[in-house]
Amino acid sequence: MIRFLLALALTALAVSSPAKAWGPDGHRIVCAIAWDELNQHAKDSVKATLDVDGREQFADSCAWGDEYKLAHPETAGWHVMAVPDDATSVDMARDCPNRNCVLGQVIAQNAALDHGGPGADVALKLLAHLVGDLHQPLNVARASDRNGRDIQGHFYGREMNLHAVWESGLIARDGRPWRGIVADLEDDIDAADRAAWTATGPLEWANESLTAALSPISYYGIQFAPFTYGPNYLHVEQPVVMGRLARAGVRLGAMLNKALSDTR
Repeated sequence: MIRFLLALALTALAVSSPAKAWGPDGHRIVCAIAWDELNQHAKDSVKATLDVDGREQFADSCAWGDEYKLAHPETAGWHVMAVPDDATSVDMARDCPNRNCVLGQVIAQNAALDHGGPGADVALKLLAHLVGDLHQPLNVARASDRNGRDIQGHFYGREMNLHAVWESGLIARDGRPWRGIVADLEDDIDAADRAAWTATGPLEWANESLTAALSPISYYGIQFAPFTYGPNYLHVEQPVVMGRLARAGVRLGAMLNKALSDTR
């Protein structure tokens, strides 16, 4: 009976829980890649600011943003950006009043970290988390379906909403441990990737996520009945997920190198 009730509870969470972006392993992947992009001064600053001893602890700290959200529910809007149904790009004035969206808070927390002083630890942990969030396609999506949370269906036989599929379902079905995913992604990142990915800023990253969400291959926005997805959907979408995680990690590393520069 206890197992049955637990299964029901987990199903309910998958169907109705607020958006959590990548989930713990996705955030670990982003932050592990970011750590490996840091120069020594930035690594020392992160260690001192967060009282961590290296990549593993830093990666573990990067899911903290969701704990903060639970303790401060007024910040729930910081993790997503909701746009009108006919939008093909984001608009800060329209979609992010008072910076109450993931794009606005990436900008705000980066500025707070760059300024330094009291609260730098919170700004650093939030920035590390929210850069990951900004790269999750369904986090920059339509307000009318609550960024895919109102689109219900089944993924590998489990009842889930579409946001949950992108949040953690696709990564969970990858089959590799998160450290293995990091190693494989880093093997494929070259200097040209770094140069291209860091030549743009958070506004462009938000538009990339919206474009990925609206891509015909995601089936987002054209789903009028409960979906049933499995291996075929995983095969098509997994490269998209991996690309977004890699970009988020490289870009977060570049942001931290700049914000924690010894010349600031």
